[in-house]
This record gives sequence, C-alpha cells and structure tokens, in this order.
Amino acid sequence: MLKAFTYMFKDFDWKNDLLPLWIMIFVAEFIINFAGLFSPFALSGKTTPLFYIILCIGFILTFIPCGYGMESLKSYLSASDKFQLAEINIGKNFIKGLKFMLAFSFYGISLLIILLLLGFLNKLFLNMHITPLSFIVVSFSCLILIISDFLLIAATCKFAKSNSLLSFLRLPSLYNIINANVGKYFIGFILFSILMGIFCLIRVILLSLLIQKGFFLMLIYSVLISIISTYTALVFLYIFKNSVNSDSV
Repeated sequence: MLKAFTYMFKDFDWKNDLLPLWIMIFVAEFIINFAGLFSPFALSGKTTPLFYIILCIGFILTFIPCGYGMESLKSYLSASDKFQLAEINIGKNFIKGLKFMLAFSFYGISLLIILLLLGFLNKLFLNMHITPLSFIVVSFSCLILIISDFLLIAATCKFAKSNSLLSFLRLPSLYNIINANVGKYFIGFILFSILMGIFCLIRVILLSLLIQKGFFLMLIYSVLISIISTYTALVFLYIFKNSVNSDSV
C-alpha cells in the first residue's frame, strides 16, 4: 500500500494526466470558495441570492471530477497491471458523477431513516427508564455507523464498475467483495480513514486561515486545496483498487 503515495509520479505524465485532473477539481473548488465571499458570515449577517446561486453552480461542477474519478476507478479495476486514468469526457463524467451522488444519497437517506428510528426507540426507552435497552440501542447505532463507513470502499468500487444507483444498498454483494480480500480490505479501510481525517483537518486549518481574508487569499486556498485534493484522490484510487479483488466486484 505504500506505493499508493508515490505511483502517480512514476506512472502519470503531469501535463497530460495530472494537470487536466487538477483543473477539473480547481474549477469546482474555486467557484464553491468564491461563493464563500458572499456568505452571510462574510457579509456580517447579510444574505444575498448570489451566495446560493454560485454555491449551487460549484456543487454541480463537482460532478465532473467525481464522475471522472469513478471512470478512472472502473478503468483501474479492469486493468491487469499498469493503471491508466480514463479519458476525459465532460458529458459522460458529469452524468457518472451525478449518478454517484444519487447513489450515495440513497445510501445516506437509508442510513438516516434507520438512525432516526433507533433514536426514537432510545428516547422511548429513556422515558420509560429502561436504561439497559437504551444502552443497547445506542451501541447498535454506533455499530451501524461503523459498518456503514466500512462498506464505503466496496460500495464505491461496485458503483464504479456497475454504474448502478443501488450499488451502496446491495449488502450481500458488498459482503462478497469484502470477504474475497478481507485482509487487504481492512488495511485499506484503516488507511482511507486516517487519510480522510488528515485531509479534513488540513482543509479546516487552511479554511480558517485563508478563506475569509479576501479574494487573493481565497484564490491561494483554492489552488492549495485542489492540489491536495488531486493527490489525495489518486492515493484513494490506488487504495480502493488494492483493497478489493477486481473479479469479485
């Protein structure tokens, strides 16, 4: 798995492979961050429709690099040896990214419904002063959250290859994917979780230092975070590919 952090410098040409990927991520990142300059927080509590319009445009544009990432993961899962990024097709990448967001939303909504029902049960048991049952419900809720996170790598690989909106909800097939390579999958999940935590921490630190300090520093933040996002995305692609057995996806 250590190769995940260096392979992109050996296997990819920065001008033909890395630069186009960075540009797609930068454009979406810049527009979302540009919207922040019109947020109620930046305007001392004032609201403007520009904030919501620009933010929505930026969010929609994230579908393109997201879909491109899914196409690249599909290509990587199908490759027998050397990994090559997918060809850029803005329309195809946009649709793939949109479908991924919908598939992930179905997953999130299903999880939310389950947690709300468990929360209702927990409140009911607390009102009835049945503490042991309340503890069991809370523990079960935490277990569901952990399992849902654990399934993300398998579900993402499943979607990338099948393009199905229900990829995240097909639990038996996800179990088979994990079970086919459980040792490496567990290592991949730990690495993914740690790196995601580090990435979010870096993002928050840079955000607090730069984003609310005017256009120029917002531009610097967008450049830095898009470079970090590009590198992190390529690391995740390698981890996801090597966490599963491609034939089981």
